[in-house]
Amino acid sequence: MERARTEWLRELGYDLDVMAREANLIFVARTVNINYHKPARLNDLLDVSAELARMGRASLDILHKVTRDNELLCDATVTLVTVKADNFKPKSMSSTMKEELSSWMSQ
Repeated sequence: MERARTEWLRELGYDLDVMAREANLIFVARTVNINYHKPARLNDLLDVSAELARMGRASLDILHKVTRDNELLCDATVTLVTVKADNFKPKSMSSTMKEELSSWMSQ
């Protein structure tokens, strides 16, 4: 799920290394709520989705689904918060970032 979020954000134009270096902003996982439905097995080819469900001033709720051959194995909600990269203190997202991300929010 972590990798799916990283790739999803990169697709939207937010390279996490660049954000940390240039905007002093990083995302950290605050809470994770996972519902397991069926087990995955070693070497299974899994699909993992990431979808923005909610956005706050300094937080995002990301919905994940992990599937194998279109069969749901687990779903999760991960709350990310934005903090300063140099000291991990809370930092709000820029209005530009919030506007760009809001267009990807699920309905």
